Amino acid sequence: MKHVPLPASLIETAREYAEGARVPATPRDAATVLLLRDGADGPEVHVMVRHRGMAFAGGMVAFPGGGVAASDRAELPTDWPARLGAPPDVAAAVVGAALREVEEETGVLLDLADLGLWDAWTTPEFEPRRYRTWFFVARMPAGQEARELSTESTSVHWTTAAAALARVDAGEWRMMPPTYVSMRRLGTFGSVAEVLSVTADASVEMHTPEIRDGRLTVPEWAAVLFGDES
Repeated sequence: MKHVPLPASLIETAREYAEGARVPATPRDAATVLLLRDGADGPEVHVMVRHRGMAFAGGMVAFPGGGVAASDRAELPTDWPARLGAPPDVAAAVVGAALREVEEETGVLLDLADLGLWDAWTTPEFEPRRYRTWFFVARMPAGQEARELSTESTSVHWTTAAAALARVDAGEWRMMPPTYVSMRRLGTFGSVAEVLSVTADASVEMHTPEIRDGRLTVPEWAAVLFGDES
C-alpha cells in the first residue's frame, strides 16, 4: 500500500484517545460480503460507489453490507461462533445481517452454505462513527443477477482486484483500509474456487487499526501483502 502521511491533527486526535483524554464511540456490529464470480482475468467482485452524502464512508468504494438489525438472525452450526470469535447470539445476528444486506443491496439470495469467512475489522477508536465488521465471501449463485444499482450507491461494478486497485492508484476510486486490504488479498487468488477453498472453514480475529510510525496498522497476516512498500 502506498504510504500517505496521515494529517498531524488526526495523529493528535488518536493520541488523545489512546491516553484516555477522549472516550471512543461504541462500535456497532456489522457484516459485509465479497460477492464473487469468475472472470477472464481471475475472480471478479461486486462493489458499489457509495453516495457522497452518506454519514459513513461517503464516496467510498465498498462491498454490499451494513449494520446488524434487531431482527437479524441465522441458524448456525455450533462451530461458527468460535470461528467468528463472537458469542452465539452475536454470531447469529452478524450472519443474518450478511445474508439480508446482500439481498437488499444486490437482489441476490444467499444461503449460509454459500458463505466463507474472510476477515474482521473494527473502526479505529479515533473515528466518531464506528463499526465492528465481519467480512464474508460468497460465489454469485447460478441463475441470479445482481441489480445494477442500490439505494446507497451512485454506481455498481464487477471488477477484478487488479483493476480496482489501479483505479485507486489513479485517484478515480477511494477505499477504506479494510476494503483496500481485501482487494490486495483477493488479487492473490486465481479463481473463486481457490478463495472458497481457504475460507469455507476459516476463522478470523478482529483487527482494530492503530497509528504507528505515522500510518495505520494492518493485521499481521496482511503485512506480507505490502512488503516494504511505503
